[in-house]
Amino acid sequence: DKGVIKLSTGRVPFVPAGPDVALYNRLMQVIEYVDGRQAVPVQVIPQQRIDRRISSRYLSVEERELIFDLDRQGKGVREIARRLQRSAGTISKELKRNRDEFGVYLPTYAHRKSVLRRFRPKKRKIDANPRLRTVIWEMVKDRYSPEQISGRLRSRYPGDETMYVCPETIYQSLYFQAKGELKKEVAAALRRGHAQRRPRGTRSARKRFVDPMVMIS
Repeated sequence: DKGVIKLSTGRVPFVPAGPDVALYNRLMQVIEYVDGRQAVPVQVIPQQRIDRRISSRYLSVEERELIFDLDRQGKGVREIARRLQRSAGTISKELKRNRDEFGVYLPTYAHRKSVLRRFRPKKRKIDANPRLRTVIWEMVKDRYSPEQISGRLRSRYPGDETMYVCPETIYQSLYFQAKGELKKEVAAALRRGHAQRRPRGTRSARKRFVDPMVMIS
């Protein structure tokens, strides 16, 4: 477990063989270190998989190299965005999120960091932040809707992105936790009184008018 074997000489890397290899590689991308630090993915992913472009939605290595060059030349975010035909927000987030631990933007490092971030499963933001989870649960008990909670978090904690979460994330977290005894508590706190998501297609649409509409013609 955790990808190591403990021997008399210390811990040595262990890589299984046979049918367990694929599962092992998958787990080692997201599993936490033994000492409890934040998970840093072990480099078991083939480089060709990192470099492969799966969609034009995501920045490629070549685009990140151009961002690196233009940023070093002192070009602004909007000018870089025009050169790449991307939105200024995409370039701004790229330069902000994918720097290394020293705050330097490097194209290869940024690309690998972005690709690893896409792997699933991920730990939910609410589950990873006990403070955020406590605040949200208190608001749910006060009968605030997820939309209201999302807005109040932004107004109550300005500038603190660790406390920002969208309404859909709150819904998913609540419905995921609604099991066993907690299901009754979640159902009691939610306005609609049910702790299970209902598909939209099954809802009966109410008629807008009691009498059938009469066409102008």
